[in-house]
Amino acid sequence: MRGTDVSGSDGVAAYQRIATELRSRIARGTYLPDDRLPSLAELQAEFGVSNTVIKSALAILRNEDLIVGQQGKGVYVRSDVTPGAVRMPVDVAALAAQVAQLQEQVGVLAERVAVLEDSAS
Repeated sequence: MRGTDVSGSDGVAAYQRIATELRSRIARGTYLPDDRLPSLAELQAEFGVSNTVIKSALAILRNEDLIVGQQGKGVYVRSDVTPGAVRMPVDVAALAAQVAQLQEQVGVLAERVAVLEDSAS
């Protein structure tokens, strides 16, 4: 829903998803040190959310010392940020869910291999 901060199907709030995406762009070097980020209006249009959600996402990055605002000029990647060294936060719950899913898939594959081995002998 446009303009809200509701959680998506993954249970992560919109501002957190946007912060993660922007952090990832900085980490990959899409936005380099001293680069100006897109304006609030451009980010709103890109992500389909309200100004408040964008500001919340930017506040996270500001608290992580990745960006800095310059009054009347915009928001910039800090000059001392090294793109490859940007640490992405670990979502332990999401990783645990992925591991559980992979374990289930391996179990199913093991059963299928056992059936194939039995039929081959």
